[in-house]
Amino acid sequence: MNKWERQSESIRNQKESIEKTKRAIEIEEGKIMDVEQTNNFIPIEILDLVEKGELKQWRKHPSTFFVPNVDKARIVWDNKQKVVAHRYAHLITEQEQRTKFVRLYNGLNSVLNGSQRFAATRSWRLRSTKVSATTKLDTKNKASFNH
Repeated sequence: MNKWERQSESIRNQKESIEKTKRAIEIEEGKIMDVEQTNNFIPIEILDLVEKGELKQWRKHPSTFFVPNVDKARIVWDNKQKVVAHRYAHLITEQEQRTKFVRLYNGLNSVLNGSQRFAATRSWRLRSTKVSATTKLDTKNKASFNH
């Protein structure tokens, strides 16, 4: 290749790189819009915790939240049933992480689920997907049922 062909190829590669970056920006903007749209249905109590940094919102699934420095477990807002639930809390092995997760989840559970919603949250679907909105977590045991 001569000098001009190499230069043309270099320019072509730079243009392709710019287009790739533009597509990546569009994808990220779409994710941001999805989070913003989902946040219209998320209770303010959860959004306040996200704003304070006590919860992190998962952009891939905006109704799923993580507690910083807690492995595996997550808090989920079920918009269809209008309940807060947890997933994978049984996988927390360290007591400090469990205490932190339980403190946040139980606070949200008592505020958002309330006693009038207990009967609606005992559905088979929730239990079959390892989501539990019917239990109050205990810092030492796996869970204790609210009756």
